[in-house]
Amino acid sequence: MKKLNLMICTLAISFIANGINAQQSGEYHLGFRVSPRISTLGAGLEVAKGLTPNFGLRAGFNYFSYGYEATESDVSYDLELELKSFAVFADWHPFKGAFRLSGGFLINGNGLSGNAKPTSPVEIGGTDYDLDSVNLEISYKTLAPYFGLGWDTTFGDEDNWGFV
Repeated sequence: MKKLNLMICTLAISFIANGINAQQSGEYHLGFRVSPRISTLGAGLEVAKGLTPNFGLRAGFNYFSYGYEATESDVSYDLELELKSFAVFADWHPFKGAFRLSGGFLINGNGLSGNAKPTSPVEIGGTDYDLDSVNLEISYKTLAPYFGLGWDTTFGDEDNWGFV
């Protein structure tokens, strides 16, 4: 519990200091960026634009595909993972600094499919059985809401780095 309280206090102090620093510098710009990205949704590209000192928009896409085929213990496996998404976010920078709160939507094309099939009959109690395959299909709703927080220096008085 003490570690959690310390972490919350540290984050609060950094947010306040970040906002004070941005307000004192007076060199604010409404940046524009196009950047590559790597996330748990795959690799992609993102575009961001500041509209006001406190508000910006971002849009981007991600893609990753992975296939796996193997035979283990007389079972043939065929799996396919495909991650593809398009996102639109509105970013609010409450302190006119790098800290941001984000909301938006992802158009989701992520899915996992596969099957497993025995390569030979299975013996149970001295009797051979021919088994059919086991199939897997996982998909998600097409539209997913998003809420997040992070740091982004596209807008403000510094152009260093950002993360969500």
